[in-house]
Amino acid sequence: GVQVLDVRNAVEYAGGHLKGSLNIGLGGKFATWAGTILDPKRSIVIIAEPGYEKEAIQRLGRIGFDRVLGYLNGGMQSLEVNPDVVQKVQRISAQGLAELVTTSHPPMVIDVRSEKEWESGHIDRSINIPLPHLAQHVHDIPADTPVVVHCASGYRSSTAIGILELAGRTQAMD
Repeated sequence: GVQVLDVRNAVEYAGGHLKGSLNIGLGGKFATWAGTILDPKRSIVIIAEPGYEKEAIQRLGRIGFDRVLGYLNGGMQSLEVNPDVVQKVQRISAQGLAELVTTSHPPMVIDVRSEKEWESGHIDRSINIPLPHLAQHVHDIPADTPVVVHCASGYRSSTAIGILELAGRTQAMD
């Protein structure tokens, strides 16, 4: 019943993360996205690179998230003996996506940027579901369609991957 928060960067998260965890990296707008995505009424367990656990706990406390139960001692390295609880995410380049959308079964491209960002320019046929609204709309995404999540830098799309995985969509690409 806890929220597992992985505060590593998006590339590390994609390389392997605890199934069911959400990624909100310390290196981005951590407080903004933690306050938007996390439930303040639920307890939190942190996954961080060793040495960054206390920073994550302190930064969460600054925004009123004081229900941190603890952290995974040793970070993801401690799970090497349990590979069955680790999930990886396929990251795709812009060129790879350009090729993929021209296939006979193109993926659904979900752009999790704000509506204003999307209106200023977006990938053709992409669907705009801003990150703060993704959890409410995840069931609107057809389960039999491949999904690629997109944002400006990969920070929000990595968070979106965790939201999709929690909803059972474990094959989304970032």
